[in-house]
Amino acid sequence: VAITSSDANATLPANAALVLGTGMFTVVLKTAGAPTISVGYVSGSPSVSAGTSAPVTVGAGTATQLQVLLPGETAAPGTATGKTGTPTGVTAGANVTATVNAVDAWWNVATGATPTVAITSSDANATLPANAALAVGTGTFTVTLRTAGAQAITATRVSGTPVVSAGTSAPVTVGPGGAAALAFTTSPGSGIHGTPFVTQPVVRVVDAFGNAVPGSAVSVTVARHAGTPSAGGIPGTLLGAVSVTASQGIATFAGLAIKGVGQGYRLDAASPGLTGATSAAFDVTPRPITVTAGADSREYDGTTASSGLPEVSVGTLATGDMGAWTQAFDTALPGTGKTLTPAGTVTDSATGLGDTASYAITFVSRTDGSITGTVVYAPATVNIGESFPGQVVTSGDASIQWLSTEAGRTVTAAMTTPLSAGTQAVIGSSDVSVLTLSNGAYATVPPPGGPWDLALITATVGDTRASQVFRIRVRLPSVAAGTYSGTMLFAITGP
Repeated sequence: VAITSSDANATLPANAALVLGTGMFTVVLKTAGAPTISVGYVSGSPSVSAGTSAPVTVGAGTATQLQVLLPGETAAPGTATGKTGTPTGVTAGANVTATVNAVDAWWNVATGATPTVAITSSDANATLPANAALAVGTGTFTVTLRTAGAQAITATRVSGTPVVSAGTSAPVTVGPGGAAALAFTTSPGSGIHGTPFVTQPVVRVVDAFGNAVPGSAVSVTVARHAGTPSAGGIPGTLLGAVSVTASQGIATFAGLAIKGVGQGYRLDAASPGLTGATSAAFDVTPRPITVTAGADSREYDGTTASSGLPEVSVGTLATGDMGAWTQAFDTALPGTGKTLTPAGTVTDSATGLGDTASYAITFVSRTDGSITGTVVYAPATVNIGESFPGQVVTSGDASIQWLSTEAGRTVTAAMTTPLSAGTQAVIGSSDVSVLTLSNGAYATVPPPGGPWDLALITATVGDTRASQVFRIRVRLPSVAAGTYSGTMLFAITGP
């Protein structure tokens, strides 16, 4: 004979033959209710008709665990899992009604169990109900799930009897709601004036609960947040393509830069109909460049001016910025190996405003400049009535002489520091006149201060133009007797 039962979950014995017309069979009934047990002929003799027992009342055992059922699932006591079906998916923000049962080992509801249970969820943002006691072994609880993904709901006993283990639902799929806002998933990294951010911003379209809305294709525009930077600069200009169409709900920007410097910049993201977002703070630092002096070689003119052109040798200027560079010799004196030092500023061509603060400029000098010409210094101290060594001159004059081997040279004279005694001072080249003494005759040659053409000087006294000793006499104005301190500079230039 074979044993069957109306309890589909019952554990049944193997088929067996009766002995002396009788036999014993063990059946484990698992589903609470009033199941029957039937026996049917399988083989042997004689052939007999089947028989069925009277219904047997099967009650639930002692509750040992909690069961959580979600919409789309049905309780199935006695089965391996205690239920059938799959939870019905919901949209973020929707309410989910969870049924919690106190069940025995075979998933039968133990109607006498009344533990107080607490509801939790794998969704950290879910809205959860208050703790409550089960009635007749069961209870319903409303949970609002907010985070997209596969979320589960767990029931845990906190008090009451009997003591039962926690139960967790099958995962329920939570989908995003409609597009409602924007969110920065990546904020710009700290940048350099006028240079694209190493880390470019990424903005995501989200629902009211911050879940990504992958199907959105809205246009997203970013702009500098009002009031930033918070320190260390003035509001800069956001450069690059500031509007991007989202792809699968994500707007990825490229090539954005801030033209300006400062700490605490932020960007705002906006899209029509959606709540905007503001990025995390980031800094923009000065743009490093190196400006190197240009080559220059010229004749002496008494100034340190240089016509050489400095250039940006390391780095580049930001788009729209213009550099105004100058350079100068270290001194006005003739010589080789002279130092040329650059200087300058940067201007934003769009605004006309100085932009030097947005740059970290390193100025690099060069030491190959040259100024041609011969320099002769007079002594620093001149006594009235005395001349420079080797010369005898009248009161109020001082002189110096040199040998010229070529014609066509010119000479200039200037005071590099005032000649002074007490409260009196001799200043400016207008106080200097030049005379010649090559053949014993004096000849005053204007203008005061020079330059004077030596060829003309010698011509006026009939000297030849080669290998002549030319004497420049510096005549001071009529001043009181005394010692006058200062420096006179004479420079000879020409072929």
